[in-house]
Order: sequence, then C-alpha cells, then structure tokens
Amino acid sequence: MHGQRFALEYASLKPDRHPAMQAREMLRKARFADARDVLAIHMEAEILLAIVDGGTWLIEGTQRWGLSSHPYEPCTCITPPGRETIVVHNAFNVPDEIMPLAHGKSIRSITGRDWDGAGFCRLLLAAVHGGRTAYGIDEAERAAAKAMPHGFRIVSKLTRFGCGWRMLFGRRQHFAWIGDTRPGGDYVTTAEISEAEYRQIEAEYPEARDAGREEGEAFRKKYVDGHAVLLQGWNKYLD
Repeated sequence: MHGQRFALEYASLKPDRHPAMQAREMLRKARFADARDVLAIHMEAEILLAIVDGGTWLIEGTQRWGLSSHPYEPCTCITPPGRETIVVHNAFNVPDEIMPLAHGKSIRSITGRDWDGAGFCRLLLAAVHGGRTAYGIDEAERAAAKAMPHGFRIVSKLTRFGCGWRMLFGRRQHFAWIGDTRPGGDYVTTAEISEAEYRQIEAEYPEARDAGREEGEAFRKKYVDGHAVLLQGWNKYLD
C-alpha cells in the first residue's frame, strides 16, 4: 500500500482489513502513539516508509529511523533515535526525490538503477544493518541486492537444470540455468529470461523430474541459448 494520507482517528476496524489500521499498529509499536497526520509512501508486512507529522520515517517492527538530507549534497541521512547518523552519499534527497514512490512509481539513482518502494526500503535497511556509518550509493545498492528475497528451483536432478528469481536493485530478475555434468563437476550456465518465460517453465515443469540429456538440451536451446549470460563456471549457481 502506498500514497494514502489519513488522520489516525477512525472507527474500529480489523487491522488486516484496513491499511490505516495496519499503519496505526506499526506506528504504535515504533512509539508513534500520538501521530496525527500520516502519508504512507510504502507499507508491507513490518515495514513502513511514511511522512509522520511532517517528518520522514522508516519503520521496521519496533525500530524507527528518521530520514533527512544534507542541503549541500544529494545524500540520504538515516538517524536512529539517540544514535549516530548513517549517511548514504550521492543518494536521494528526502522527502522530495522519493515522493514518486507514493504514487507507485520508481526512482532512479545516479548509478542508473531503478528502485520501487519495496526496493528503496531494503536499500535503507541494508545501510542500517551493515554496521557502518557511511556508504557510497553503489556499495549500499549492492548490499541491498544481496539481502533481497529470491527463489531457486531445481527442475531436474539427472540432467541438471532449473530456474529462479531474485530482487535486483528494486526489480525482480528471472533466470534459467543448466549444468553440463562432467568428471570435474557441473559447469553451470545461468541466463536471464523474461517473466513470461519463467511462468512458462513453471507451467511446463510443475513438478521436479529426472530428465535425460535430450530434454536438457531442449531446455538449454529454449531458455539459455541466445539469452544474456548472468553467471557461468564450475559449480557456480545464482542462488
């Protein structure tokens, strides 16, 4: 949920049936019990990015961080109450440059990477949990990419091939992989595929199987050959 403004005064509704109630519960856990005006930029599960009574905040569970920017540099400052500020240099001016997220749009960093609301929150959290007080935007983005949700599936164990996905710089990237079994192990090639191709693999192979070499080669020609290679090497898997 994003882009909703509400005053935290309303009738009793179940939290799972009304986003304002969910936001109120998250704010309560993060010690914002007296908040009155809220613009939710992005909200999911235990994460809330919002402008609360004029200040920009990131909330994860019971923890909260104030967000701001330096007037002389496009940076993002992340400040936990009573602790040292974490700075991501050459990032985004808050809140002006992140407002498109409130309308379901993406924002682009100076590295050329696009971030949606979920990705931007994880970018901030990667900096928060990284154990440092200063980052360049590129290293913060790479740390966020490693922490993103992902899925990895083995379709066949005989002739080894499969598919998967990962969140990369705020977008979902899909891939197919196949191993060429040799005495030294598997020489694995992983290629990027479209979401439609990923869904097609899921439909063609609803269950794991022990496919032979001929079926494996057909998979390679359809989903690996002619696609951009993401990773290649002995026993190297993009998981």
